[in-house]
Amino acid sequence: GLGLQVPPHFILLDHASRSLVVAVRGTRSFSDVYTNLVCRPCPFIGGYAHEGMASSARSLWNHLGTYVKKIVPDGYSLKFVGHSLGGGIAILTALHLLTDPLEANFKRKTDISCWAYAPPPVFKGVRKLVPRVRTQVNCFVNRDDVVPTLSFAKVGKVFEHLRMLDRVGWMDRWRALKCANPVEFLENKMQGRFSRRSDFEDLELPGQVFWMWGKGDFRLVKTGTLSEVMVSDTMIMNHMVRAYEQTLLSVLEGAE
Repeated sequence: GLGLQVPPHFILLDHASRSLVVAVRGTRSFSDVYTNLVCRPCPFIGGYAHEGMASSARSLWNHLGTYVKKIVPDGYSLKFVGHSLGGGIAILTALHLLTDPLEANFKRKTDISCWAYAPPPVFKGVRKLVPRVRTQVNCFVNRDDVVPTLSFAKVGKVFEHLRMLDRVGWMDRWRALKCANPVEFLENKMQGRFSRRSDFEDLELPGQVFWMWGKGDFRLVKTGTLSEVMVSDTMIMNHMVRAYEQTLLSVLEGAE
């Protein structure tokens, strides 16, 4: 319904891992930016998802599904991969396949998984994903990359707290900035005097989340670990593809 085009992607056959890989490109065009910005949660497979990326995931599988089913060799797995926007679309495409009963025959003979790097929070289920699905979706976060912590609801909360800061007096602003938990201070100060606007579902990274910090530091973490927006002077630099490549190489060196 959004009129979003099929996201740029390519397909490759990796005989070494016996996999058919669908790689989805990250943000590069104005159309990609539009997909990112259509970010309100919408209903998706029994939960909620990033609206623009959910629409792109549907478009991608509608475009590729029949072809992929024909060409994937027997005994080969199907892997969806992507970075940033591409990672979000890859996650939702894989989730659709892993949970759609109409794809039962295909799933019986083909192992389906997702490997997403630097994805934004894209999904929240009404109930927890079953282990069989959860372990097939893998999300990788590099150091203090801000994108995996950004969702429509979280950005709304940031603006709420800025509005709170604007409404209190100068003395309370100074106290808020000096205290250990300025958000808690502001919420207590404005209790009953502030109407909330960010009532949207707070999306998460589904599946398994791996937080990478370099050589010898590679953690499987709970989604709640990334519940706050990470702000630092390297939060954008560590989102770049090159930064992910460097950290992955460092992690692999540490595992040898």
